[in-house]
Amino acid sequence: MRTKFIEVIDDFLDKSYFDFIVNTVMNDDDFHWYYSGDSTYTSNKKFSINGEIKPTQGFSNLLIEKDKSRSREGDLIYPFALKVKSYLGAKEVMRVRADLCTQTVDGAIHGPHVDYPGQFHYSSILYLNQTDGNTIIFNERDSGSQVNGDNIDSFTIKESITPKPNRLVIFDGRYIHSGCSPKDHTCRKLLNSNYR
Repeated sequence: MRTKFIEVIDDFLDKSYFDFIVNTVMNDDDFHWYYSGDSTYTSNKKFSINGEIKPTQGFSNLLIEKDKSRSREGDLIYPFALKVKSYLGAKEVMRVRADLCTQTVDGAIHGPHVDYPGQFHYSSILYLNQTDGNTIIFNERDSGSQVNGDNIDSFTIKESITPKPNRLVIFDGRYIHSGCSPKDHTCRKLLNSNYR
């Protein structure tokens, strides 16, 4: 079991498989995106790192859950999930979700969070397109419940990772983290996945 790590791997997937995912599986004309009014939180509570609540709407599609594909697209993404699972030495693919957030004027920072509060897990992000909108990983870690607004102003950045197509970021999922909407590009697409 690996803990307290962040790793960035460029060109994680074979180019032909990566291109297949981007151009065929997740082709904008055919891929189903489902709207979310907030790309971080499902509840009405919203928190931001600087205290300002900004629109961070986006789209997602849950492809794999509990080691089971939920769709044809999930079947085609599954080899990616198995490669990450094997690389981490994990026992289960908890989920793989496609995420898309749209451009904002100021590159809004999304709410800090952990994907599975109170549970040991790994998190990974595979960037799919050329865009801005960094992933921010904080020094602060999961306290057993979802992040609340009490101490959010005191969070300190451990690492800020720039998106790049076929770049994989993997880390101990107990690190509190956040994404940013793109400022200079129309959208930011990625595969967000978790393992244990």
